[in-house]
Amino acid sequence: MIPIHIVLKKFITENLDNEEFVRSYLRALWRRIVGNTIAQVTTISDLRGTTLLIDVYEQEWLKVLVQMEKELKDKINSVLPKPVIEHIDFKKSRRVYRLKNSEDLKNKDADSQESLTPKEAELITDSELKEHFKKAYKHRQRIKFPKA
Repeated sequence: MIPIHIVLKKFITENLDNEEFVRSYLRALWRRIVGNTIAQVTTISDLRGTTLLIDVYEQEWLKVLVQMEKELKDKINSVLPKPVIEHIDFKKSRRVYRLKNSEDLKNKDADSQESLTPKEAELITDSELKEHFKKAYKHRQRIKFPKA
Protein backbone atom coordinates (compact mmCIF):
# COMPACT_ATOMS: atom_id res chain seq x y z
CA MET A 1 0.00 0.00 0.00
CA ILE A 2 1.29 3.47 -0.94
CA PRO A 3 1.34 5.98 1.94
CA ILE A 4 -1.18 8.82 1.54
CA HIS A 5 1.48 11.59 1.78
CA ILE A 6 3.23 10.14 -1.30
CA VAL A 7 -0.05 10.01 -3.24
CA LEU A 8 -0.89 13.59 -2.23
CA LYS A 9 2.56 14.90 -3.15
CA LYS A 10 2.30 13.23 -6.58
CA PHE A 11 -1.20 14.67 -7.10
CA ILE A 12 -0.08 18.17 -6.12
CA THR A 13 3.03 17.96 -8.36
CA GLU A 14 0.93 16.84 -11.33
CA ASN A 15 -1.48 19.76 -10.86
CA LEU A 16 0.97 22.63 -10.41
CA ASP A 17 0.16 23.86 -13.94
CA ASN A 18 -3.52 24.20 -12.99
CA GLU A 19 -3.93 27.78 -11.66
CA GLU A 20 -7.31 27.03 -10.10
CA PHE A 21 -5.88 24.08 -8.17
CA VAL A 22 -2.82 26.02 -6.96
CA ARG A 23 -4.98 28.99 -5.91
CA SER A 24 -7.35 26.70 -3.97
CA TYR A 25 -4.46 24.80 -2.42
CA LEU A 26 -2.77 28.02 -1.24
CA ARG A 27 -6.07 29.39 0.09
CA ALA A 28 -6.53 26.21 2.12
CA LEU A 29 -3.02 26.52 3.59
CA TRP A 30 -2.94 30.32 3.88
CA ARG A 31 -3.24 30.55 7.67
CA ARG A 32 -0.56 27.86 8.08
CA ILE A 33 1.77 29.61 5.63
CA VAL A 34 1.58 33.18 6.98
CA GLY A 35 0.20 32.69 10.50
CA ASN A 36 -2.99 33.97 12.15
CA THR A 37 -2.12 37.65 12.30
CA ILE A 38 -1.33 38.13 8.62
CA ALA A 39 -4.11 35.71 7.57
CA GLN A 40 -6.65 37.87 9.41
CA VAL A 41 -5.81 40.96 7.37
CA THR A 42 -5.23 39.31 3.98
CA THR A 43 -6.86 36.96 1.55
CA ILE A 44 -5.71 35.39 -1.70
CA SER A 45 -7.85 36.91 -4.43
CA ASP A 46 -6.38 35.26 -7.53
CA LEU A 47 -3.45 33.57 -9.21
CA ARG A 48 -2.49 34.72 -12.68
CA GLY A 49 0.34 32.69 -14.11
CA THR A 50 3.15 33.01 -11.59
CA THR A 51 1.71 36.13 -9.90
CA LEU A 52 -0.28 35.73 -6.70
CA LEU A 53 -2.79 38.52 -6.02
CA ILE A 54 -3.42 39.26 -2.34
CA ASP A 55 -6.07 41.59 -0.93
CA VAL A 56 -5.04 43.48 2.21
CA TYR A 57 -7.53 45.08 4.61
CA GLU A 58 -5.51 48.07 5.81
CA GLN A 59 -3.17 50.51 4.11
CA GLU A 60 -0.51 50.21 6.83
CA TRP A 61 -0.46 46.42 6.55
CA LEU A 62 -0.21 46.78 2.78
CA LYS A 63 2.91 48.93 3.13
CA VAL A 64 4.61 46.44 5.43
CA LEU A 65 3.65 43.37 3.41
CA VAL A 66 5.00 44.92 0.21
CA GLN A 67 8.35 45.22 2.02
CA MET A 68 8.09 41.52 2.92
CA GLU A 69 7.25 40.26 -0.59
CA LYS A 70 10.40 38.15 -1.04
CA GLU A 71 10.04 36.45 2.34
CA LEU A 72 6.35 35.74 1.79
CA LYS A 73 7.03 34.41 -1.71
CA ASP A 74 9.71 32.08 -0.31
CA LYS A 75 7.36 30.92 2.46
CA ILE A 76 4.54 30.25 -0.04
CA ASN A 77 6.83 28.36 -2.43
CA SER A 78 8.12 26.25 0.46
CA VAL A 79 4.75 24.48 0.75
CA LEU A 80 4.76 23.54 -2.95
CA PRO A 81 6.77 20.66 -4.47
CA LYS A 82 8.50 23.20 -6.73
CA PRO A 83 8.49 27.03 -6.77
CA VAL A 84 5.47 28.39 -8.64
CA ILE A 85 5.07 31.95 -7.35
CA GLU A 86 7.45 34.50 -8.86
CA HIS A 87 5.63 37.71 -7.87
CA ILE A 88 3.06 38.87 -5.35
CA ASP A 89 0.80 41.83 -6.05
CA PHE A 90 -0.82 43.35 -2.97
CA LYS A 91 -3.82 45.66 -3.11
CA LYS A 92 -5.93 47.34 -0.48
CA SER A 93 -9.41 45.89 -0.50
CA ARG A 94 -12.53 46.09 1.60
CA ARG A 95 -13.30 42.47 0.69
CA VAL A 96 -11.16 41.12 3.51
CA TYR A 97 -13.63 40.65 6.34
CA ARG A 98 -11.96 37.79 8.19
CA LEU A 99 -11.14 40.07 11.09
CA LYS A 100 -13.55 38.37 13.46
CA ASN A 101 -11.02 38.22 16.28
CA SER A 102 -10.47 41.97 16.48
CA GLU A 103 -13.45 44.28 17.05
CA ASP A 104 -11.19 47.33 16.72
CA LEU A 105 -10.18 46.34 13.20
CA LYS A 106 -13.73 45.31 12.25
CA ASN A 107 -15.17 48.66 13.22
CA LYS A 108 -12.33 50.76 11.87
CA ASP A 109 -13.05 52.80 8.75
CA ALA A 110 -11.41 51.02 5.81
CA ASP A 111 -9.77 54.28 4.74
CA SER A 112 -8.32 54.91 8.19
CA GLN A 113 -4.65 55.81 8.27
CA GLU A 114 -4.04 54.56 11.82
CA SER A 115 -0.59 53.04 12.08
CA LEU A 116 0.44 49.59 13.10
CA THR A 117 2.25 49.35 16.38
CA PRO A 118 5.22 47.18 17.40
CA LYS A 119 2.88 44.88 19.34
CA GLU A 120 1.46 43.53 16.03
CA ALA A 121 4.85 41.88 15.46
CA GLU A 122 4.47 39.92 18.68
CA LEU A 123 1.25 38.39 17.33
CA ILE A 124 3.11 36.76 14.43
CA THR A 125 3.99 33.25 15.54
CA ASP A 126 6.45 32.36 12.78
CA SER A 127 9.79 33.69 14.10
CA GLU A 128 11.27 34.22 10.63
CA LEU A 129 8.25 36.20 9.40
CA LYS A 130 8.19 38.12 12.68
CA GLU A 131 11.76 39.33 12.13
CA HIS A 132 11.00 40.29 8.52
CA PHE A 133 7.89 42.16 9.71
CA LYS A 134 9.98 44.08 12.24
CA LYS A 135 12.57 45.01 9.62
CA ALA A 136 9.91 46.13 7.13
CA TYR A 137 8.06 48.01 9.85
CA LYS A 138 11.21 49.74 11.09
CA HIS A 139 12.09 50.75 7.56
CA ARG A 140 8.58 52.03 6.93
CA GLN A 141 7.99 53.77 10.25
CA ARG A 142 11.60 54.51 11.28
CA ILE A 143 10.89 53.54 14.88
CA LYS A 144 12.57 51.30 17.46
CA PHE A 145 10.95 48.10 18.64
CA PRO A 146 11.03 47.21 22.33
CA LYS A 147 13.46 44.40 23.10
CA ALA A 148 11.78 41.10 23.87
